[in-house]
Amino acid sequence: MKHMLNTSDEILGRLLHTSAKLFKKLLSENLHTAGFDIAVEEAITMGILYTEEGLSQQGIINIINCEKTAMTRIIDKLEESKLVKRIPDKEDRRQNKIFLTKPGKSLVRKIFEVAKKTEKQAFSDIPADRIKLLKETLIDVRANLFSIVDN
Repeated sequence: MKHMLNTSDEILGRLLHTSAKLFKKLLSENLHTAGFDIAVEEAITMGILYTEEGLSQQGIINIINCEKTAMTRIIDKLEESKLVKRIPDKEDRRQNKIFLTKPGKSLVRKIFEVAKKTEKQAFSDIPADRIKLLKETLIDVRANLFSIVDN
């Protein structure tokens, strides 16, 4: 069942919002089916820490663009599960740097496989050149928005 307008007049913001929500829902279902008891937001946070170790909580918030209280809950839960650890920043003692633990890194590698499967499902029947162009364009749009919007 398809719930979409088939027109170039579709509002970009709505396209991005609904696509992201549907992707997160499918990823959540795939994670659950694969036996992972982890929320998508937690998985995304861990994925960011896998590629950018030692970010502060604010650094993660700037990437994800979520509320500080929500990120605190996510990091608290991940730390309670021994998947991340907070280490005080030597340069700014008011901040902690967040690192994945060994079990956290192992879990992220498994989660990446589920994410790849989800992406493959989302992009089924779409030619590779269009997928590449979409990703490149979204990277450019994100860069433009980061330069305009105050984080």
